[in-house]
Amino acid sequence: MLLDALQADDTDGDLTNGTPNAAAIVEAFAIHGITLLTNAELLHDNLESAPHAEVIDLGAQLVLDLDFLLPG
Repeated sequence: MLLDALQADDTDGDLTNGTPNAAAIVEAFAIHGITLLTNAELLHDNLESAPHAEVIDLGAQLVLDLDFLLPG
């Protein structure tokens, strides 16, 4: 439904450059737990092995590129 709303708001047939009300639409859907994770990259430490049943620290970072939502 979120993608349908963005397509309905689009004025030039190109969703990659955003739509006139994309930020408001995405924010409204997010309030209801509906999100659009695009251009997401999960960076994490590689772990080859670990002892069984032992707590380990693992670093991770989620990088989201949402620049396409900003008006041009």
